[in-house]
Parts: sequence; structure tokens; C-alpha cells
Amino acid sequence: MCNHIYSCVGGNLFSTMRSLLYIILTIISVTTSSGQTINLFQVTDTILTEKEKGRIEKLKKGRTVFFEDDTYSVTKTCSGEWGGTIRFTDKKTNIEYSSESTCPVSVTKRDGEYIITSSLAHLSGSTEIIKISDPKSMNIFQLPPPRKKKGKKVFRYVGDDESKSKTGTETLLDSVGVLTLASFVFERELFHVVTDFKKTYIAKIENKKFVIIELICNERTWTYDNDAIVTEDGHIIITIHGGYIDIFENQLRLLRSIELTR
Repeated sequence: MCNHIYSCVGGNLFSTMRSLLYIILTIISVTTSSGQTINLFQVTDTILTEKEKGRIEKLKKGRTVFFEDDTYSVTKTCSGEWGGTIRFTDKKTNIEYSSESTCPVSVTKRDGEYIITSSLAHLSGSTEIIKISDPKSMNIFQLPPPRKKKGKKVFRYVGDDESKSKTGTETLLDSVGVLTLASFVFERELFHVVTDFKKTYIAKIENKKFVIIELICNERTWTYDNDAIVTEDGHIIITIHGGYIDIFENQLRLLRSIELTR
């Protein structure tokens, strides 16, 4: 029992205030921790120098195939809305396996499987991403017979020489209204650079749909010259409107020489 009422009240008041302060600090701590956004990728926006532009353009001109590894040389063709093809040529047998792909922008190899990302800026835009576990499971490419012959002249329509087969492929995503510039792997996970004609993002696939992970910029970056190059030291260079995107591990550099179209 307290000998002085003021001592009792003061002691109890101090204890109560200390408890309230502890509760408040705990709430703030929990709220801050759960509300923090930890960016998986580091995005930097820089001006493209003429030296760097020259280096990248030299890489593009020096590339002879779309993608290759020890087993396959991969090429692509695109007839726009009339179709496209991804072709895997076995380096030992020279046999060419192919699949429909309208129109390939990147090939990504993960765990021995090939991810083909295709995108077409026609009407509202479209993206298709397929997985090929074994290129030999695809059909061997054969040029279809011509629609018409007149002497030595052979007549085919646009797209007639594109593959119409999906044998040996698995569709991971098939979407409209979004364009994909390229796909890449970081820490064994598959990511994608996508644009919805307004902004550009990093996304991943969940339940065959894109889920936005991070914002790259507040502009669209699509270009009809879209292509992805994998350099010898592991950089992925993507051609965009007015510049390039350079991806290395979780570092993403937006290199642009002019203001992107809004």
C-alpha cells in the first residue's frame, strides 16, 4: 500500500503511459514493416551516349542468329498479323524444327527449357509466351506447296511460309492489350518487360496472366524494331523507342536519347 496518494497516482500514471507508449511504438513498427516496399530490381534512367549507342548497334549488326547454345541455332521469321515462326536447327544433324510464334522477340533458356516470347503490335496488341522442353518434339519444318505455279514462278500468299504447328510447345500466356519487349531470368524466376501503351513495367506470370512487379517508366517503349540481344557477359539489351533497356541480374538501365512518346 502507498503511504502517499500522490505517489500512488503518479506511479500508476507513469506505468500506464509507459504501457501506452509501448503499444503505440509496436503498432508503428508493425505498420511500417508491413507497408515497406522492397524493390526487387534497381531501375535507373540515364541518357544514352553516342559511344554506348555505337557499341550496341555494332552488337546488333554482328549477330548472325536470333539465339544459340551448344545444341541449337535459333532463327525467327515474322509476317505480322499473318503469322510468325521460331526455328531450332540442330547443329549436329542440321534438322530444322519449328513452331508457330507471332512474332518472336526473345528466347530465354531456363533449366534446360526454352521460353519463346512473341509480341505483335497489331490492333490492341498481343503477347504469347510458350515453353519448349525439347525442340526435337516439334514438327520438322516443311515449306507448304505453292498455291499456284506458272512456269518457273511460284505463288504464295504472305504467311504461307510460316509454321502453323504448335506441336511440342506449352502455352504459358496468351494475352491481348499488352506488348512484351523481352523475357529474362533472375534468381531462376522468369520475368518480362511489358508495356500497356501507357507505361512500361516488369511483370511475371501467375495463372497464365501478367502480374505487375515494378514500374520501369511512365511511358510506352514499344518499337517495331523490337529485339533482344544476350551479350557474352550476360547483359540483355532490348531495343525500345528512342533507346535501349540494359538488364544485368537485378540492375535495369533505361538508356534513352530522346523523350519517350507518351
